[in-house]
Amino acid sequence: MKKGFFGLAAGPAIICLAALSLLLMAGCGAEDSGAAETPAAETSAAETSVVETPAAETSAAAERTVSADAEVVFSENSGSFRQGFDLTLSGPEGWTIYYTTDGSVPDDSSEVYEAPITLDDLSGAPNRLCSAENIALMYPEELECEVPEPENVAKAHVIRAAAVSPDGSTCTPVATHTYFVGGTYTELYGGAAVMQIIADPDDLLDYETGILATGAVYDEWLRTEGEEAEQILANKGRWVEIEANYMCHGRSWERPCVIELFDGSDSLTVSSPAGIRVRGGFSRSFAQRGLNVYFREAYGAETMEHPLFPDRTGYDGATVSRYESFSLRNGGNSAKYSMFRDAMIADLASGLDVMTLRARPCVLFLNGEFWGLLRIREKYSALMVEDLCGVPAENVVIIKEGEVDEGEDEDLALYEELLSFADRDLSDPAVWEEFTDIVDVDSMIDYYAVETYICNHDWYQDKNQQLWRARVPDGTVPEEDGRWRWMLYDTDFSLWLYRFEETSADVDSVSRAMQMDPLFASAMRSREFRHAFLDRVRDLAERDFSTERMTAAIEEYAAFYRPFLDMQFARLGYPLRVDFETDIAGMLSFAQHRPEQMTAFTEEITAALDAEEE
Repeated sequence: MKKGFFGLAAGPAIICLAALSLLLMAGCGAEDSGAAETPAAETSAAETSVVETPAAETSAAAERTVSADAEVVFSENSGSFRQGFDLTLSGPEGWTIYYTTDGSVPDDSSEVYEAPITLDDLSGAPNRLCSAENIALMYPEELECEVPEPENVAKAHVIRAAAVSPDGSTCTPVATHTYFVGGTYTELYGGAAVMQIIADPDDLLDYETGILATGAVYDEWLRTEGEEAEQILANKGRWVEIEANYMCHGRSWERPCVIELFDGSDSLTVSSPAGIRVRGGFSRSFAQRGLNVYFREAYGAETMEHPLFPDRTGYDGATVSRYESFSLRNGGNSAKYSMFRDAMIADLASGLDVMTLRARPCVLFLNGEFWGLLRIREKYSALMVEDLCGVPAENVVIIKEGEVDEGEDEDLALYEELLSFADRDLSDPAVWEEFTDIVDVDSMIDYYAVETYICNHDWYQDKNQQLWRARVPDGTVPEEDGRWRWMLYDTDFSLWLYRFEETSADVDSVSRAMQMDPLFASAMRSREFRHAFLDRVRDLAERDFSTERMTAAIEEYAAFYRPFLDMQFARLGYPLRVDFETDIAGMLSFAQHRPEQMTAFTEEITAALDAEEE
């Protein structure tokens, strides 16, 4: 078995020995839920290159010492270039430089640098990650994922290099750079951020450990489930039940990588070590899988320091510029249609008393190959709550789908206390007062008003629902009062998606929510709550989600996405332009009719409950 520079067998965990500790964590199961900004034009190549966590600092098993004073210097920084050029690498005198071009971490068997590397336009070059061979590794045959033609997969050069001392005892950190030749990012993908993720190919495609592969988990599932597995594969609606490497969750299925972000320019904005996992539920079956990105001390960067959303300000008025994680979403249920539902709904709800996630379009390259247009989206975390609300992260409890997502196991008791009100009489003033002591009622009302207004069919108490509170009331900031507040996310299955009857404008989603969510049903028994809820629904119909405002948002988003449809279809086989436009028409129809229908339903329910009280 060949050895890497850091004394590791070349393979899935070669970048950082500390990442091996992740393998001790949970595997398949329930849903998952940096470097400083340094413009390349203003720095040397060494300053913008990634310094991955040296294993010599994390394990006594390392065979080489990683020198903090030695480096491989690239003649050009990461970026986009109109013309090809020769890239030169240099290191300490007498040291041997090894490099790779496929995303793998260089080791003793890698190419030895002896002369400048010619970097030409890769248009039409053979596919690597999405070759026919690798597509077969990533998707069961029944999913019918197409093999893209090479000319439909834009490509970038990925160069990773490190140098070894003459006596073999010392090496430099691995440096990683990306070069797009034949045009510029701003010309080709104007308005969208561009991100490159570089990971060892084995971490993506290895039979046992590759996070994009069907792999060993899939074969074991076929072997043990037999006929049941075949029935699931034959029924598209059940693909979320497939068991495969790519369907696994948790930190044991997180893999080290390097991210390079080109944010609004052709020069490198951020380069950082990180970890990636496949994200989503049913959408993992799509050709374009989404990813979650995590920053950890084990990789060499606890956070990414960059304002991903320049207009996002925290409780103190300062721009939020640190992230310990974010998502790259493929559009979820609407990925093969309009793609932008969730992001647009969050924008429309951003003025309400419910936490929302910012998102923006991003063109993703994975190991130098076009992975398609996704959306960079914030990811709820205790650190995010701290930045937005001023509550210290260590005092934040987040519940996601009925389980503790951030906090201690004992914090579940706080959530169970909340749920206990589902069985109590909230029409009793004394009980209502107890309830308001632990619930921000305005936040709860806004959350349920939005979810029911948009007719989200993929949500209820233990499904795509998230809320938070300060564990210990302090009062230093208003939100540190120990009351529960709601967090909006994953709203794709709404606004007449698929022209599905249950998401249409004339559905009484309030009654359905009361049937599915006991806590909401109990709250609606309170005259004060239901009349405030009715008032908020009227506000949505007249202001936040009015026909005029929704129509303008739909048309604005659609206009931005249309120029990307051809390249997205050529790479993925979807969305068809007709499906995109049909979905846009459906949302516009929903926007036209929903205000009147939603208001009428809520007024009828409120009147009926009032009559029961009398």
